[in-house]
Amino acid sequence: MNKEAKIILKELIILTIIISSIYFSFSYGLKLYLHNNTPIMVVVSGSMVPTININDLIIVQGVNPRTLKEGDIIVFHDPRFEINPICSGGHCIVHRIIQVINTNPPQFKTKGDANMLPDPFTIDSDHIIGKVILIIPKIGIVARVFKPPYNYLLVIIILIAFIFYEANDIFREATEKGYEWKNINDEEISS
Repeated sequence: MNKEAKIILKELIILTIIISSIYFSFSYGLKLYLHNNTPIMVVVSGSMVPTININDLIIVQGVNPRTLKEGDIIVFHDPRFEINPICSGGHCIVHRIIQVINTNPPQFKTKGDANMLPDPFTIDSDHIIGKVILIIPKIGIVARVFKPPYNYLLVIIILIAFIFYEANDIFREATEKGYEWKNINDEEISS
């Protein structure tokens, strides 16, 4: 392996480590900061329109259920189904608290802003995931379009494009400095 290839490989390894570190630090840090294992969610139903629309991204903070009050928008596991820790299959709901039924233990009545009737169940603290603290309009469509494995593929494509961009800069800079490129058989390649 020639010197230029070693430099490129070294930079690729460093770049991969940096990107991975940033991603995992952000992801893990957000979970710790918001006290929630799923702090970022995408809304897939229109039950909260116009407050929250389909494909809006929501940031959800873990909370002590005793601090929740009427008017808070919460994310909770649908009590009609077994609790699913990853909120798949529509078993998690984003609705507004319309009534605090009990404070000890906490129980709530909820309703979607766009729904005519309240939810046909009560929510207790075991079902609460967290409180919505931020709504980012329409950005969730990116996350929905790029579900696994497509989101991983997108990251790989971006990394490869960046690698080629960086490699091109390295080769251009080396050529400008007068380095001669040789092939495997050590035959000179004209530049």
